[in-house]
Amino acid sequence: MQTETTDRMSSQGIREVAPRNSLAKRRSSPQQSFWAGADRNFLERLATFRVVASTGHFTRAAVQLGYSQATVTVHIKALESQLGVTLFERCRFSRSIVLTEAGRRALEYAVRLLALAEETKMALKSAAHMTNNDADIALANANSQAS
Repeated sequence: MQTETTDRMSSQGIREVAPRNSLAKRRSSPQQSFWAGADRNFLERLATFRVVASTGHFTRAAVQLGYSQATVTVHIKALESQLGVTLFERCRFSRSIVLTEAGRRALEYAVRLLALAEETKMALKSAAHMTNNDADIALANANSQAS
């Protein structure tokens, strides 16, 4: 007997196959995880935050990133909401912004997380390249032994 299945993507972007109408249900935790609100845009928001912090202006950051100023504002507000802290003190009439203490700490982690994400991408690309080369070498060895 064949069981019907459904495909879905996990929060990490991994394809999962689960039986349809499965009795297994997700456990509901009494405490909501800190990362419950995390999504695939988290690193993009951190990158926006890093540029805003370095330029000191939402508009300059938008120009540097190629986004609209409204998009930069949405990214920062979403990140603040997700983290539950205010990252910048905004001075309305001077249009200047200053990192809060929480913002300074968040910036340290943002820089580290973004560097780690880039390192991960490079390592995986390198591993994939090595795997392809290993396969080519194995194929060449097999062909030379067959001759």
